[in-house]
Amino acid sequence: MAHPAVDKFGELLMAKFRDRAISFYAMATEKKWKGKSLEKLQDDIAKLTPEQRDVVRRCVIQALDHGLHDFLFAIGDSGGSIQILVEGKDITG
Repeated sequence: MAHPAVDKFGELLMAKFRDRAISFYAMATEKKWKGKSLEKLQDDIAKLTPEQRDVVRRCVIQALDHGLHDFLFAIGDSGGSIQILVEGKDITG
């Protein structure tokens, strides 16, 4: 069973990184972003078929999941040179 501090860190990564990134894509498909720098991206997404948008969504999720996996694995494989403290506890060891 995972330590509560590890769970807290995992919840933070999921809620503030993964879920927000997926939400970013969902909002872009609905053209909800107002930033000038996102206009073309949102316009390009709007030109895609629903099936194509679904492929892009799955790709975004896979990229996030693989990136998170590699990030966490690299921390664990750092030989202790990287530490993450949650509530004063090192969760990397």
